[in-house]
Amino acid sequence: MEKYKKDGNLILGGQLPSITDIPILDDLKMGIVFLKPGEANYYFYKQDRSGEVEFVTTTEAKQIVQEYYEPLYNRTPILIPGLGGGMIPVPVIP
Repeated sequence: MEKYKKDGNLILGGQLPSITDIPILDDLKMGIVFLKPGEANYYFYKQDRSGEVEFVTTTEAKQIVQEYYEPLYNRTPILIPGLGGGMIPVPVIP
């Protein structure tokens, strides 16, 4: 630990400013609050174009991301004529 503090000019347990507006997906964002030195707390929220904020739980944020990306992983194979009847997956881009 001492090497990293010395080489990186770091202070162990220093107080950091809050970080907001970390983009996750579309209107889903993340914030990080440092209440005490060395302690980080995160939160998720949705912010629409008018600036209205709605806080969401970690479980809700996970669900939003899963619903967005799930079609990319659960592709429906289609039959391509001329390929000997083989089927290939076709990606679905929302």
